[in-house]
Amino acid sequence: MLHVQARHNYNGYNEVLVNSSFWTHQLPHIIEAFADFGGGEYAAREAHRAFYDRYGSVLNGRGVPLLRWTSEGGFRPMDG
Repeated sequence: MLHVQARHNYNGYNEVLVNSSFWTHQLPHIIEAFADFGGGEYAAREAHRAFYDRYGSVLNGRGVPLLRWTSEGGFRPMDG
C-alpha cells in the first residue's frame, strides 16, 4: 500500500487509516516505548506517566522506556 502511494503521491501528503479497536484491545502490551522527537519532552513525560498510572499494574514489571531522539545517536533514554 505505501509503495503504491509513494509512486502516485506527488504532493508529499501521507496518511494511513487503521482500525483503532485492534490497537485498543492490544493495550498495554502493544506499546514498546514513548519518545520525544524534539520540543515535546513535557508531553512525552506526561503520556508516559499517564500510561503507567493506567496500565502499570498489568505490565508485570515489563518496562516501557521513555526515549529522546538525537540526530547524533538516535534514540537515547531520557534522564530522570
